[in-house]
Amino acid sequence: MAVKKTNKEPKESLNYGDDYWENYNKFLIKLEALKNNDEQIVLQLQALKNIRIGSILLVGSGLILAAAAAALITQQWLMALSLIVACCASYIYGTKFLFNSVSIYKEQQTKHFLSSIRIAKNTYELDWSGLFTYYEGAKEGSQSDEDIKNSRKEIRKLITDLKKALNDDKGYLEN
Repeated sequence: MAVKKTNKEPKESLNYGDDYWENYNKFLIKLEALKNNDEQIVLQLQALKNIRIGSILLVGSGLILAAAAAALITQQWLMALSLIVACCASYIYGTKFLFNSVSIYKEQQTKHFLSSIRIAKNTYELDWSGLFTYYEGAKEGSQSDEDIKNSRKEIRKLITDLKKALNDDKGYLEN
């Protein structure tokens, strides 16, 4: 039995044009350049430096705690107390450096995301930059046709809301 061929297009075609993948790859190159610009690298190095210092301080606090335990075993109370104080200080400063590195990485990620949006010239590029990635009702992993249809509907609503917000500036730039 022969398979019947039809010329009907599916209702929602995934055909974005002949140059879709070419434009996608060009935009990815722009995103990669943003990710590796000087400001991003400086932030990465600052965070890495804080991680290293924090890790060294935390390892040091562990070693100091071991020395404090040894001082307690040998009943050198004053030495043990001073080592415990030093261990606590090392631990506190180590965690501060680690938390600071997390803040730096968050700042880096935020700057990269906002820069990605700023270089986008159309809706596809806004999508590729991640603007429509996390929205209410978004699902991770494989999706059914109904989920994809609902995602597109939600993204269309987000695009409409964004257009409305950009067109309704109420004299924002006139001040």
